[in-house]
Amino acid sequence: MIVTPNNAIEQLHINADKLREFEENGLLKHITFSEDQSDHPDQFIHRICLINFLIKSGMDTDSLKSYLHLLDERTDNQDEQLRMLRELRCKLLEEIHDKQQMLDELDYMIRETKKDNQK
Repeated sequence: MIVTPNNAIEQLHINADKLREFEENGLLKHITFSEDQSDHPDQFIHRICLINFLIKSGMDTDSLKSYLHLLDERTDNQDEQLRMLRELRCKLLEEIHDKQQMLDELDYMIRETKKDNQK
């Protein structure tokens, strides 16, 4: 079985334009895998999933490049990887908090509107 980026797109239900964007930004190399590289297709698919998830989570391209570089180095850089992931987590948590405040305000407005309509 030959796994190509196009096959990966079909398996992951990811847009081809998104994959090209990953390549153009230097996040992913255009690779074709042959049968004797059976462990690489999984790594390729895992990398696409990882990139897609981190982008959806709000990681900017430069940070993502740095994070992927740390992963590729395979050296003792776990502390830096964890720092970057925790930073992203904090950013997401702040966004959730901001959205919750908006929801609370909308709920208040709904209650007040209902009260005004009952008068």
